[in-house]
Amino acid sequence: MAIELHDKIQTSAPLNLRKWSLGNGRRAIGEIINTANECAEIGNAIASNATNNIQSNRWATRMKSSETVDRRDSTTQKMIHFDEFIE
Repeated sequence: MAIELHDKIQTSAPLNLRKWSLGNGRRAIGEIINTANECAEIGNAIASNATNNIQSNRWATRMKSSETVDRRDSTTQKMIHFDEFIE
């Protein structure tokens, strides 16, 4: 997602600004706002994912090392074996 955010800023915004800068100023402003909103959505998704990972890791440390939880991680869609987090 961070790469997606970087790509959005590096490619879409400059292209959109060049496209509209010679035309209507309102369109250029609208493109800036749209790009900013899209970047904010991506940033919020990154923050939400990070929060979920932190919460999962905290929960995992409370598990016994012999237990395996039958739950799928939303980011990787792989089975999580919480005993891997326990030292």
